[in-house]
Amino acid sequence: MSKIIKLDEYFHLETNQDSVVLKYLRESEEINEKTGKHFTSRNAWNYPNITLALKRYTQESLAECDDIKQILKRIDEVEELIKSKF
Repeated sequence: MSKIIKLDEYFHLETNQDSVVLKYLRESEEINEKTGKHFTSRNAWNYPNITLALKRYTQESLAECDDIKQILKRIDEVEELIKSKF
């Protein structure tokens, strides 16, 4: 049986007995002229365990940080999130 764990607005984990999938889904403000719908970005990473999936989530969530203060703040937020979910 699969379990879904929401990490934030854009990321969630899907776990089953064999693997963990980190999924990303984000709808942009930009509209596709051909379809008239918002662009959607999606990605999925497969891992053998939650630890590796959470490491990737941390890397991805730090990508938008501009300076060391933002990075440290985000790391603290991710640690709190992990404590609250696990």
